[in-house]
Amino acid sequence: MSLKLYELSESLNQVAYMMEEEGVEGLEGVLETIDLSFQQKAEGIIKLHHSKLTEAETIENEIKRLKVRSDKLKKDAAWLHEYVEREMLRSNTPEIKSSLFKIKIGANPPRVEITNQALLPTQYMRTSVSVAPNKMLIKDELQKGTLIPGAELRQDMKLKVK
Repeated sequence: MSLKLYELSESLNQVAYMMEEEGVEGLEGVLETIDLSFQQKAEGIIKLHHSKLTEAETIENEIKRLKVRSDKLKKDAAWLHEYVEREMLRSNTPEIKSSLFKIKIGANPPRVEITNQALLPTQYMRTSVSVAPNKMLIKDELQKGTLIPGAELRQDMKLKVK
């Protein structure tokens, strides 16, 4: 594991290594064999949990940084492309040949541009309908005791670490 926030026992370090190499398959059995009290084991596992979350956050931050860089490179490339197109049109140069490629100004296929949707006859309009359950209304009704076929109120348990 590359990031460690806490000193982990040797057994839990091995668990962390197994997770990196093999995933979580069969890990529950390994955790059962670790010779620590349940409290020590739980504390160590939560430390490992925090370490994994920190590593994931670091990776997410790096992904964001690389995404910003990628977007800038794409924007720069688009500007360069538009510059050549603009200058070829301005200079009335329909084609440029080089040893690597051919640059050519060509017409795009026709496209429809809607200038005022309100003026379009209805025969040219599409209708789309979206139907979805109103979960807030259903929750309110279920909490009041109303029976609603196809819906039930559930409350799950979760682990809290403070």
